[in-house]
Order: sequence, then C-alpha cells, then structure tokens
Amino acid sequence: MEKVSVIVPVYNNEKYVSECIESIINQSYGELEVILVDDGSVDNSGLLCDEYAIRDTRINVIHQKNKGVASARNRGIQSASGKYILFVDSDDYIEPNLIEMAVSSIKDADILSFGVYWEKSKECVELRNDKFCSGLLEGDSYIELLSTMIWDFNTSEIQRLTPYLCNKVFRRDRLVAASRCLDTRIFYGEDSTLLYLYLLEARSIYIMPEVLYHYRYVANSAVRKQRPDMLSNIGHIYENLFPFFSDSPYKDTLVPQLQKYISLRTCYAIDEQMGFDKRVKVLEFITDPAKFVEKKTIVYGCGKAGRDLVDFMMRYQETPVLWVDRDYLSYQSNGYNVKSPEEISSVDFECILVAVERQSVFEAIKKSLMKQGIMSDFIKWENPIRNY
Repeated sequence: MEKVSVIVPVYNNEKYVSECIESIINQSYGELEVILVDDGSVDNSGLLCDEYAIRDTRINVIHQKNKGVASARNRGIQSASGKYILFVDSDDYIEPNLIEMAVSSIKDADILSFGVYWEKSKECVELRNDKFCSGLLEGDSYIELLSTMIWDFNTSEIQRLTPYLCNKVFRRDRLVAASRCLDTRIFYGEDSTLLYLYLLEARSIYIMPEVLYHYRYVANSAVRKQRPDMLSNIGHIYENLFPFFSDSPYKDTLVPQLQKYISLRTCYAIDEQMGFDKRVKVLEFITDPAKFVEKKTIVYGCGKAGRDLVDFMMRYQETPVLWVDRDYLSYQSNGYNVKSPEEISSVDFECILVAVERQSVFEAIKKSLMKQGIMSDFIKWENPIRNY
C-alpha cells in the first residue's frame, strides 16, 4: 500500500477539529501519515491535536507561531513522506472511504479531483463538482482542460475545474516543486494559486464524480474578513502566475484566462472584501429593473446573487418588503437583515424574486414555497445577468 500524507492546518478550531481528525484516522485506508500543523492556536486546538497524537502513532503534530494557512500547509508539505498528499481544513471532514477510493483511482495520473459538499448548515448543502468528463484526462483532453479550467470564453463559465486544494490528491514530489514557486506574500487565493502552478507542470488528471469532502462554510471565518490591502494581494497573484502562464506552450489560452481571473477577483474585492461604500461597489449580478420597480417584492436568497439584487434595488430607491433565506440565522450573524421564509405569510406581496445562480436551486426553493401554500405564479426566477 502506498502511504498517503494528510496535512491539516489548524488554527483556533477547537469546536470542529476533533470531528475532522476522527474522519481521517477512521478511514478504510490505513497507510496514512497525518500531519497536524497548529498555527499558533490560542484556544484548545493544539492540546486536542497533542492528545490525538498520543492515541494514534500515525499522527504527527507540529506547533508553530501564527504565520497563516499558507505557511502551515508548506510546513506540512516539507514534513510529509507519503507518495500522495491530501489537504483537509480543520473545520471540515471527509467521507470514510475517500482515501481508499482516491488511491485506487489515481494510478499514473499526476493529480486527482473529487466533488465537495458545500455546507452552510445541515439544511443548506450544495454539491460542487468539476465540469469535465469523469475519468483520466491526458494528452489532448488534458490540454483541453487547461484551456477552460479558469474561464470558458465560449460559455462565460467560471472555474470549470474546482479551484480548491482540499478536494485534490497530489503527488508529493510534484507538489514540493510547485510549493517552492508560490509567492509567500499571497494571503488570499494562495490555494488556487498553488493549484494552478501544479497543474501547469502536470500532464494528466483523474476526475472522480463522487462527492467525498464536506466543506463547512463558517460565516466568521478569517478568509471572509475585510482587507483593505486586497488589491495588493491580487497583484501578487498575477505577478506569481503570469511568468508561468506566459512561458507555457499553451499560453494563448492560459494568459487570457489568467487576465479574466484577475479582473474578476479585482471586481469581487471591491464588491465584497474591502469595505467599500455600497454606492461604488461593482455588482457581480444585475437584474432587469422591470422585475421589481414599483412592486411589492420579496427577495429570496442572501447569497451573492441575492445581496447584489438587494443592492441593485436600492439604487432604484426600491426596498424589498421582505428578504428571506433558509440559512437566515447564519446571515443575520453577519449583519444582514434576513428573515425566515416562514415569515412570507405575514406580509403583503406581489412577487417573490428568487435570487440564485442555478436553476436547480431555484426549483428546490420553488417546491418548498409551494408547500407553504404560495402559488407558483408569484415565484419568479431568471438567470442573473453577470456584470463582470
């Protein structure tokens, strides 16, 4: 059996770290090395890691001063001895057969990818998969993947390959080389930057359709804090990736994708991450004003499409009579005036605008609203218009 090194950066996650570690050490695949990198936690996370190391000899704990998740990952990579490397965030958990399935599938591929459960709450779970054919992609099929992995200019589809480290299995030797090329100044987006550096040197990928990783969306996570220096960070990403993209034999498709990626990140930073006044934000999604002007409108959805719709309405001096989301408690903790869908029956309205990006999500919401006794004619959705 080939050894797999599982690297877990840990910082102040005493609430979830035990569940994370348990999901790893109870894998059906036993040839593991578990590297827990405590990045200067000030809660009991580090102590919990040490307790697990006493109970399971496969666990190695590294304690360091707080330097950020990128530094913690790199420390883990340097310490790893397995043929393959898997990353797991300390507030997430994995399916019990993930590693066994991955090792049996990867074979000669340079990297393997699988699906993710994106969990905002127990009731609000989204599936995120790669939008390429399952199986081994090499040769021309791998080149085709590189040509649309970040942005498909024909369909305006973003990130057809999931841009996460946590749902990938890497070859350690290749990952060590890629990590040496990563700009350590990058504090946000360092995971996707490392992934793209790795993919440029790879020659094949195995894509699994199975969904095996549980990503727990934490509303007050450090990666969602506002940072006025975000534009500098985006500049570092471009400076880091451009030389590699432009030197690639596939630069004609790669460089425009990189430039689109940087422009999208810049607009998103201004919109969401830098604390700019709402009046100067660059909204990612806009809606035909005729849908809401001079109408008693309920907005359903507080995701990106929903937040942009409410901001867009305010530019027309319109305010929804009610703003609802199934995961309203999480959004309330972030300062949004969002209510439970159960309150719809208590207000007078003319239409419910469901502000979500995917039609499949809309259909599920429509079904739940109709169960509340709301007639389908009042429930409206159109694919949001992408503004950037």
